Amino acid sequence: MAGIKVLLGLSACLVASGGSAVGASITLTDIESGSPSPTGNYRWLDVADQAYSAAYRGSYNYTKAQVQVTFETPGQSFRGVVAATNLKPNFAYQLKLEGTPGTASGERIGLVGRWWQEEWNGAGWVNGANLNDKGTGYAPTPNDTTYFARRDVADSASPTGKHYKFTGYWVLGYFITDSQGNVALSFEGNSSYHVLWKTIQRARDPADGPLQTSTFTPSTSQPAYAADYPQTTISIFGEW
Repeated sequence: MAGIKVLLGLSACLVASGGSAVGASITLTDIESGSPSPTGNYRWLDVADQAYSAAYRGSYNYTKAQVQVTFETPGQSFRGVVAATNLKPNFAYQLKLEGTPGTASGERIGLVGRWWQEEWNGAGWVNGANLNDKGTGYAPTPNDTTYFARRDVADSASPTGKHYKFTGYWVLGYFITDSQGNVALSFEGNSSYHVLWKTIQRARDPADGPLQTSTFTPSTSQPAYAADYPQTTISIFGEW
């Protein structure tokens, strides 16, 4: 898996850097939110938009989490198991593959997923944004057409010799952690998702991903909360 990272995140907040062998252990590392620009902010609300406590916000970072991703043997699709502890509780995460810009593997990931585009301004890579026109979803999408039109635009001042830098990433799964921030799930990369939605935000289309539902009751007895909240049930899904 040279040139590829396995990521867990919402709004590109956290990354797990990976090994290369089947059955490798993926170690979560704390990074500045925003991947790689513009700089963003960590989300301090659970999936029901209920706030974590000030003490939790001040003390928590992803060095305190443990995440292991085990890949199954090669087959018809990318399959494996995620086992995580002490992520944010009652929180929705995406499971992604991200390619290294300028590599063949990174391009293949972008063509089945999405593109993050940046421009060289003479001093650094700026104007980071998603290409955001998926069209019908069939290749080549309008995003792919834009990528191919801009991929090789020359810029002699940039470190790559190109004016644009594209990072391909593929959202292949998603989940909600339990009240302790733990999760154990199997995944199979046989779908490509655009973004995540809650069912109270958008009606699910038949082409969208399956529902992931969690029922939880945050309270002051749990370290992440400074208030008692009523029991709530939230369902999320991936947009096709």
